[in-house]
Amino acid sequence: MAVIVLTGITSFAVLTNGTEDDNQLTLRYDGVPLIIGVLKDHRLPDFNLEEANVSFQTVALSDLHRDNVDAYLFTEEHFDVLSENEYSQMLRENGVFNFFVNPKKEVMPFYLENLRYSDVPEADNQAYIEGFAVLVDETNTYAIAESYQDATEELKTSAYQSMLQVLQTHKEEIFLNQ
Repeated sequence: MAVIVLTGITSFAVLTNGTEDDNQLTLRYDGVPLIIGVLKDHRLPDFNLEEANVSFQTVALSDLHRDNVDAYLFTEEHFDVLSENEYSQMLRENGVFNFFVNPKKEVMPFYLENLRYSDVPEADNQAYIEGFAVLVDETNTYAIAESYQDATEELKTSAYQSMLQVLQTHKEEIFLNQ
């Protein structure tokens, strides 16, 4: 199992918009096109995508087995359901990155069988965004940014920025290996 920890600033710009809506992030990204699947969720920031080569696509739970997106992005309101065997199997087998925003526990219940998120104790130092991808029978895990307990606006923007970097690097590697 490979563990990659990304922190700090990369070449992308993910900036707060500076409007009255504190929950809006403006993404400035000009890398390879990215499609990120999200479940209907009111806890994600409102992403302003005017200057980004990124699109967010609302998906249903039954769609999680599909690989027609580059990644899935989930928040806590869906964690317990996603850890059910039916959905954790879909996440293990979908062949794309699965990211979890602000988990307060390990993400193992999303790729191991018979382990519910609600049954796992809280962890002390979870990253703001954590995730995994099962690619060619190897599970790669990702911890992006610092502890959720220190989730400032700057840390959140850095975390989304780093997530896009992971996805861009992966897509470029696939293209180069064709």
